[in-house]
Amino acid sequence: MTNYTPLPPLKHPRNMRKIAVIAGIVAVIFVLGLLATSVYFYHQYNLASEKLKNPRQPTKEDQNLLSQVGKLIDLPQNEVPNIATIVDPKKLAGQPFFAHAQKGDKVIIYEKSGKIILYRPQSGKIIEASTLKNQGSVAGESVKISPTQVPTTVPTEGPTFAPVAPSPTAAPVTLTPGQ
Repeated sequence: MTNYTPLPPLKHPRNMRKIAVIAGIVAVIFVLGLLATSVYFYHQYNLASEKLKNPRQPTKEDQNLLSQVGKLIDLPQNEVPNIATIVDPKKLAGQPFFAHAQKGDKVIIYEKSGKIILYRPQSGKIIEASTLKNQGSVAGESVKISPTQVPTTVPTEGPTFAPVAPSPTAAPVTLTPGQ
């Protein structure tokens, strides 16, 4: 047998222990961050799914707008309107209903009741109001209403609506809701 001397046990320097503790803390923080991110996106997914199931749910901004307009004119209570914002009045220039429209004006459309209202939030005034009838034809410019209630003005094809002339001065307007 050979004579050997055993090696002394390895000593971990204190620095190695500190590094291991810091690495453990960083790993725990990383896992908690991943968990928080997962919870956040799961919540956002549920909100988006709910909006897709019921896209015509009015927002708080829409409810405030309808409250202001409701003080000036009787609004139908049994339906949720489509609300559009005028972004380019020049595209609507050929339509008499929008003759006095300005950028930022709101168009409130009650399809079932057949009412359309042009409202100016800056002054709190109704600029124009009329009733709708289904023409079933294709016409030029229209107000696009998206499921998220963020409308823009775009050219489109499809069923259109025009106001029934309440007075000799009223003329047709084309709108395509739900595009």
